[in-house]
Amino acid sequence: MILHKGDAVEWLSTIEDNSVDAIFFDAPFYQNGEKGKDKISNYRCWIEKMAKHFSRILVEGGNVIYVNAPKYILATADIFLSFFEFRSQVPLIRRGSLRPAWMLGFRHNIMLFLCKGDKKLHWNGARQNHDKSYPTDVWDDIPYQNGYRSKYGWHPEAINQPVVERAVRLIASPGDTVLDPCMGSGTTAVVCMNNGINFMGNEIREDYYRLACDRISNENNLFKTEIDC
Repeated sequence: MILHKGDAVEWLSTIEDNSVDAIFFDAPFYQNGEKGKDKISNYRCWIEKMAKHFSRILVEGGNVIYVNAPKYILATADIFLSFFEFRSQVPLIRRGSLRPAWMLGFRHNIMLFLCKGDKKLHWNGARQNHDKSYPTDVWDDIPYQNGYRSKYGWHPEAINQPVVERAVRLIASPGDTVLDPCMGSGTTAVVCMNNGINFMGNEIREDYYRLACDRISNENNLFKTEIDC
């Protein structure tokens, strides 16, 4: 297991081509406190840099899970679809809602399943039509909640572990390598560790990075950290 602290784009540039089986990308909503068109334009530029690296480091048939708010999915989906094939879209429904005055109450994020090339190579979901033993694209049987709190700290936007576990198990098998470039509280790392999957993660914020390290070491004391301060 590799845990890295630093800029995601810079870190991705150091990773070898065709070396990662899957990527879990829960993108941060905001960049640099900018507003209006400049904010979206700069955000799109950042997303494009990430997507280019994802395409380069993924193996053939490798998957990307891209999670974001609907506004930012709509603003950036064309970038990802220029690099990857669409597999599925899952709405993640919150229990409560945010209520900005100028729009309807905000109750969901979106999880896109994308793949590089052949959709059959790295997929653990249904392989035949109408196979009811696998989930559909509406996950109403497990709750979606934001936030992770423990004695090690608090992350307000962490996705709860059961949702991440289902997603990762659909796109990765034991022995595969999953990368999370914005790992936050380390939920993806814990899921991978519990399922025999190799993990590579990055987090730019010192407090979240330390939270992830403490959380993972509590689960398993044997992990490797690489810190670039």
